[in-house]
Amino acid sequence: MSNRQRNTTSCNECKRRKLRCDAQQPQCGSCLSSNTLCEVSPRGKRGPKRGHLNALRNRLGQLEQMLQSRFELEQIQELQTYQQTGLHYLPTFESQLPDTDTASLNLGVPLDSPLPQAFGLIDPVVHAELYYITLQTHHQKVTDLFRDQLYFDRVHPSFPVLHQASYLAWSRSASKSIIQTCLQRIMWIIAILLSTQFRELIEPLYTQVKKDLESSESFEVEHAQSWTLLTVCELMRASYSQAWISAGRMFRLVQGLRYHEIDSPDKVHSSKEDSTCTEEKRRVFWMAYLLDHLFGMRSDWPVTLSEHMICTKLPVPDSDFQGNCTVSGNFISQAITDPASQANSPFNDCLAIVTLCGRGLLRNRHNNISKAYGDNDSDSSEHWRWLEDILSLKDQIKSRGDKLHPLVTFAQILATLVSACWMTAIDGSQ
Repeated sequence: MSNRQRNTTSCNECKRRKLRCDAQQPQCGSCLSSNTLCEVSPRGKRGPKRGHLNALRNRLGQLEQMLQSRFELEQIQELQTYQQTGLHYLPTFESQLPDTDTASLNLGVPLDSPLPQAFGLIDPVVHAELYYITLQTHHQKVTDLFRDQLYFDRVHPSFPVLHQASYLAWSRSASKSIIQTCLQRIMWIIAILLSTQFRELIEPLYTQVKKDLESSESFEVEHAQSWTLLTVCELMRASYSQAWISAGRMFRLVQGLRYHEIDSPDKVHSSKEDSTCTEEKRRVFWMAYLLDHLFGMRSDWPVTLSEHMICTKLPVPDSDFQGNCTVSGNFISQAITDPASQANSPFNDCLAIVTLCGRGLLRNRHNNISKAYGDNDSDSSEHWRWLEDILSLKDQIKSRGDKLHPLVTFAQILATLVSACWMTAIDGSQ
């Protein structure tokens, strides 16, 4: 028993025959009785090999240094990837930095200067903190550019109210106004809502933007754009009660700024205002008009922005707008009576459809009021005429190209829905 306690290793023969080995020396009992050679294979030493732990520590240190040195490089490569995909309107990384020597990294000294001579510092902790702040600044610039890119890729085709070059010009300025900052943050919120990244930023951004907008008394076009996109944002978040309140502020704001009479003959345009700013005003007004009529269609509400009080031309096609092409659009009545004459603009198609729907809703409301006064006569001839106009416009939309545009799809769905509603209304009146 004492021998087994001292040496519990079985010999090779006992292991092969699966016998209990008594571990006697120089020959165990089983090998002695069978006259077999008794051999014991030595066990390998437990634990790491000599020097293995030191090698692992060295490799971990090298990996930490590589991760620290490649952090900034990965951010720049990410931005270069976006530029190589053909997204030409995103400014370069260098254009986001002040007009100084980029080798100084905004610190006023070249990177190849020794640390004590450059900063008057010896503590390596301070050097690490400065390096971390620099990386944070660059990372924030790349992140902001990514959010801008995300907005123009995914949101702008459906809500074409911004001139991209003008936005990118003032968004890079360090002296942005509060209302411009609000507009930029609302754009980011909507872009994040259509993405899987930065979701944790939605609530703090929304809270700050709502507070700043409600306290602002600006009369710039960015103010109207901010309330319009904020209404869209709240609809996307299913905050319908907040969206209705924001929509009311938006409708009254565009009315107070008199965007409904931009092209009135009596309107005197400022000589300092360029055509791009005027077109942005048209677009934000017509987007408010579209949302107003969609609210009315959904809840059977009276519209706030009536077509009979509008003397503002429809927006020009987005390609002309972004290219600073000075062309003139049509009025809404011209686009409805002769849809083939207007340029290919899915946004204008949606405006024409909701206008026809608004006419029908107004006529139905007048009929209900007449019935309340005892007049039961109803004429469905106008409904038939409006239905023909919608079907004609729907055919025009189908015949045009760019069927993958989101507003083209929305216009086709909207035309089908309105046609079905008119057929139901006509059948009910007969």
